[in-house]
Amino acid sequence: MYTSNESRFSIGEQSETIRKQFWRSDFKQCPMCKSPNIADKRWLVEIRHNGDVCGTIVYQCLGEETADDIKDFEWIDFTKRLEGRHGCGFFTSYFFDENVPGDDRYETHGWIKEESY
Repeated sequence: MYTSNESRFSIGEQSETIRKQFWRSDFKQCPMCKSPNIADKRWLVEIRHNGDVCGTIVYQCLGEETADDIKDFEWIDFTKRLEGRHGCGFFTSYFFDENVPGDDRYETHGWIKEESY
């Protein structure tokens, strides 16, 4: 089993309202500027004997940039973000664990896709 020196972490926007809005878009639309261009990176904390991994997924808005535009950029270990300034500045994170049944982003279990008003 592999365990990194890192632990799971939360970074960026952590308000439940904004995170749920982003989750409802299936992580495909920035809740701030509505851009469909989102970069993501899985930061691994542990790889189990069976191959399952867990850690933190960081999402970052790219604004007008696309995945092709940023393909040569590096994710910075210290900040857990892409190098440079991108999009509207929105970024957030979710814990994940591939050993959890259903969506591996277990923080979202129990959330409802459509709010009733």
